[in-house]
Amino acid sequence: MNQTPSIFLVGYGGANNTGAEIRILTIIDDIRAVFGDCAYITVGTVSKEKTLRVLSECETLRVVQFPSIFPRTIWRLTRQHDLVMLVEGSTFKDNWSSVLLYLFLWAAWCAHFHGRRCIAYAVDAGRMSRFNRWLTRRICGGIDLIITRTEVAREALRALGVMQDIVVTTDTAFQFQGPRSQRVGDRPVVGLAPIEFYQWPVRFRLWGRKEHCYQWPYYFSWDNARRRNSHDLVSTWADLVRHIVEDYGWQVQLFAMEELDQRICNQILERVDTSLRKHVSTVYAGDALPHAIVGHLRVLDYLVTSRYHACVLSMAGHVPQMALYHDERLISIFRELGLDRFAISYHTTLLGHALLEGFDALVQEADWQRAHIANRLCSVFLPRCSENRAVLRDWGAQAFGLHMETTGRT
Repeated sequence: MNQTPSIFLVGYGGANNTGAEIRILTIIDDIRAVFGDCAYITVGTVSKEKTLRVLSECETLRVVQFPSIFPRTIWRLTRQHDLVMLVEGSTFKDNWSSVLLYLFLWAAWCAHFHGRRCIAYAVDAGRMSRFNRWLTRRICGGIDLIITRTEVAREALRALGVMQDIVVTTDTAFQFQGPRSQRVGDRPVVGLAPIEFYQWPVRFRLWGRKEHCYQWPYYFSWDNARRRNSHDLVSTWADLVRHIVEDYGWQVQLFAMEELDQRICNQILERVDTSLRKHVSTVYAGDALPHAIVGHLRVLDYLVTSRYHACVLSMAGHVPQMALYHDERLISIFRELGLDRFAISYHTTLLGHALLEGFDALVQEADWQRAHIANRLCSVFLPRCSENRAVLRDWGAQAFGLHMETTGRT
């Protein structure tokens, strides 16, 4: 083939997830830089309306919504395109939902069946059930190019028995450029980006309680034990808010990096004394566009995050930070940063005490962290991010017979 390919992006678009939306924007930039502005791109989404808040359709870009029961639509769309790109960060993982994993694997299998090219672009891999590990190993064998965003992800795929070459770069969100927000007030601002760990994974069910429904037929994994653990988690975050406001006299900004995070953010606010709430502001995905959320992240004085992309997108502001994590993604990038002592597992004994102690240590070492993050960003993450385009350009030249030096942008 010696023509510019049509490309189908399969990710987690349409959920008002800041990280997923930034990835789609930056991956489209990569595609345009490599294949040129005439490359025809279809963006798959669970909600066209929400995706159109971020993207504008044109002659060479369209947004297509796929239904909750997706196999037929994915089958048709993969057949209609030359290249299928798996673009969700958490591609080869099932801790969010096996259904999401099956969406990506089905798209890859359909591409292989139809004789189309398929690549996984700067993705992650992690824990999976035994069956999902077997299925992932089988289907990855038909993927033309796998690029992971961490060495840990490559090792996870290797452990499954995925034998083809796997390229390691880093997340595309590192290249995202956006304006910083204006600072309000003269007191330090601490950003908190929580996740409701205990409602995941989403599971397929024909019926269930309405308040537990993610999008029929998919339901959150609530039970009595999870509710108790969630109550304790919310209290842990609320105690941190009180510590920041009462003991330091600083401001707190709660970030819902995905629309679903708004629930736990509101619960944290409700658990904080009324007198302290005036010192807490909110930035919620769904209310604010990704550009605005990134702007707020990059002017923070400190960040405590359970969201991977809050870490990544704040680094351009050299924001000192710590992680409260529940899977491989945050601890992996904190290890790459050399900041793993500032990462706390949500299974930690006496979690509330550990989080307060960790925050005090963060404040003590903030100046060192700022300089360290700035150095690692410029020397490691930005160069590795630029490798995504280089790898895509080299692969595309071989796969589609294009002269990338004329179609690509510098």
